[in-house]
Parts: sequence; structure tokens; C-alpha cells
Amino acid sequence: MHSEEIEDLADKIRDALQRGRYRTALRYIDEASGKIDSAELWLTRGYVYACLNRYEDALKCYDKALEMDSSIAEAWNNKGVALLQTGRYEEALEHLTKASELNPLSTVIMINKAEALRKLGRLEEAIKCYDEIIDLDPRIVSAWIHKGDILLEKNVLEDALKCYERAVDENPAYIMGWVKVASTLRKLGREGDAEEIGRIMKIVSKIYSLLSRGNYKSALKKSVKVIDLRPHLPFAWRLKGTILLYMGEINEALKCFDEVLRIKPKDIASLIHKGEILVSCERYGDAKECFLKAVKIGRCSERALYGAAVASFMLSEYDEAESYIEKILKINPRNYESILIKALILAQRGDYDGMRENIMKVYKIDKHGVIRNLEALTYEQMKKLNINITVTRCRRILCRAKTLTIKYVEGEAEKTIVLKECSHK
Repeated sequence: MHSEEIEDLADKIRDALQRGRYRTALRYIDEASGKIDSAELWLTRGYVYACLNRYEDALKCYDKALEMDSSIAEAWNNKGVALLQTGRYEEALEHLTKASELNPLSTVIMINKAEALRKLGRLEEAIKCYDEIIDLDPRIVSAWIHKGDILLEKNVLEDALKCYERAVDENPAYIMGWVKVASTLRKLGREGDAEEIGRIMKIVSKIYSLLSRGNYKSALKKSVKVIDLRPHLPFAWRLKGTILLYMGEINEALKCFDEVLRIKPKDIASLIHKGEILVSCERYGDAKECFLKAVKIGRCSERALYGAAVASFMLSEYDEAESYIEKILKINPRNYESILIKALILAQRGDYDGMRENIMKVYKIDKHGVIRNLEALTYEQMKKLNINITVTRCRRILCRAKTLTIKYVEGEAEKTIVLKECSHK
């Protein structure tokens, strides 16, 4: 089978999965499996079966994948999740523990492992697992919520409340978190506080509804109401800053994130937002400082590590940028933006074969994303990397998809990489 045909099938499988068309994906997997046999294909088939609630079929696929390559943490994790779904908790824990050993930085695996411990009634071990997750990345709301639920079961109400409050601070859009805060306050006899939380919840819900419709001005007014009610809440200032970013009010947004950091110096999200604003202002040294502060607080925060990599790259600190990229890829091997930065670092070193390999790897994951990111490179950046990028549009009526062409000189030969958003000639 020609590699072009294999790539075409892989694209069709990815597209079907992204659209949630699992039976269509299964049809393409069947077609591909008649031509190639790989652990990745069995892993993908198992995932599709799990999405269709066909867990026994999924388990057989994961077994086949592990027979071919027992080092795939994702296969151990996915099999553990399927075992959880079928009530085989001891077996699930064994597989999730193995997955965690293979990838100790994956919070996704650890969350699943903690759930297996909960199902087995090993609550203290589950709490310890959630604490480890929080240590890796405090922004993971589910860890705070599940830890709070266990503490609530144990009737440790004050500590449960702190967990729920931290969850809604990290993600105020999570309405069930607000419900849990209010409910716990009532159990503690703090009816007045519970009523105030109810009012805040309604305002926050309205804010996100307005944001979904692009009504930023009204959302901004609502965010000010939350600040008036409780000016000491970090999320209120962070939410206002985020809305101002949507509105293009960068300087005002920066003031809000600085206020968050005055109230809560270890707020990862605000440090990241501030760093990203500073990158847009080409203040790469200050941006890098923000990202590294965030990494110290949550050492597995992919976004903070990525920001540190970008800032280092722009400062021409390529070895340091690469070290951050490698950390991200240990956490999440499919982080396409990081793979792309790695490709650009290789280009800077003159390793164009490595650049091409990594760009094509990203292109297989997200063709639109890679084109969008490469298109954003400035002329000065291209000059530094010794590459030239041009973008054209498809001439088909109603298509207008982009084609991005990368040209570079290797030895004495001019070479080209062509990335297309559509299949039209």
C-alpha cells in the first residue's frame, strides 16, 4: 500500500474522530487494518469501541496493542479506564499504576488511578493521589472536586469547603462547583454566605452566557458586579481581565492580572495570561519570568512550559527552549504546538530533515493548527531560521483553504515543504 494511501486513511480516521463519527472511523480503521498492523491502530480501534460503550471489544484491542508494544502508557491507561467501566476495579488499578509508572507526569492517568482507588474504598490513598495531581498542576479542577467529595463523605466539612472554593476559583464556569460550595456552607450553618454564593453563581453563569454570544461589554459590566460583591476573590479580577483581553484592552487586562497576583501571588492562570501579554508586546525576558514562576507552582502546566519555551526561543536561547519542549512532550506527546517549536529549533540548527519530520508529524495531528502557527512567523524570524514561507488560497469557489509553502536551502539544493488545508489541486 502506498504511503499516500495510508496517510489519506489516517486523515480520514482523525477527521471522523474529531467530528465524533465513531462508526465512520471504525470503517476506515477496518480498511486500514487490512493493509497495516500496528499498536497505534489497535489503540485507536480500542478507543473507538470505548466511545461506543463496547468495552469488552475495547479491552481486546488494548491487549493487542500491548502485545505489540508494552511501553505505551496510553494503552495501559485506556485499558484501565475500560476495566473501570466494567466494574473490575482491582484490575483497573493494576493497569493504571503501570501507566503511571511509564508516564509519572500524566495527570490524566493519575486522575483515573485516583478514581480506581475511590471505587475500591481506599479513600486515604485516593486523597494522596489527588494531592500529587494538585502538586503537578493546581489548575486541575476535578482533583479539587473529587478530594472535596471524599472529605465531605468523611464529614470534614471545612476542608471540603476549601477544596470546592479552590475549584471554582480555578474554573468559575464550573457551575456544579458553586452548587457544592453553597451546599457545604449550608451544612456548616452559614446560610447568609450560601445565599451570597448563590447570587455570585447566577452572575457568573450570565457572564459566560454573554461571552458565548460575543457580548463582551455586558459581560464586563457583570464581572464588575462580582468584584463589588467580593473584591478579594482572585477569579473575579481574572475573569474581568480575560474579558478585557477579548476586547483588545491589553493594558487594562494586565492591571487586572496584576491585581489577582497581589491577592494570590501563586495564581498560575494570571501568571500565564500576563506572560502571554508580555510576549505580544515583545517583552520576552519579562514574559519568561512570569512563565517560570508558573512552572514552579505547577511543574506539569503545559501552557506555562510552552510559554517559557516560546519566550526562550524568541530570546535565541534555543537549548533552554528545547528543554521546556522535551518536558511538555513527556507529559503529552501529542502537544502539536510544542512539536512545532521543536521543528523550528531544529531549523535554526540547520537540521532540516528533523524540521521536516516534526512539521509533518504536527501536520498529521492538526493541519489547520500548523498552518496557522507557521503563518504567524515574522519576516525577521524566518530570516533567522533561514526559511521562507508563503501562503496562497485555493482557487476553488467557496473553498479558499490555505496552502503554506516552506522553502529552504540545504547544501546547494533548494527544498520545499507544502502543507495544504484542502485536497484540491
